[in-house]
Amino acid sequence: MTTRPFNLKALTQHAARWNGAPQGTVIGHVHLRVGDVVAAAKFICTEIGMV
Repeated sequence: MTTRPFNLKALTQHAARWNGAPQGTVIGHVHLRVGDVVAAAKFICTEIGMV
């Protein structure tokens, strides 16, 4: 396994509008390193709907 930076801006430029993962999808865990915890939490909860 490797850890690499995630370029969200580049990803969203090439992606179609995402309406969520398919029914029944389970995400085990996600590792994020952010510079502004409050802004990151707001984005994660309001923009991509992870709770």
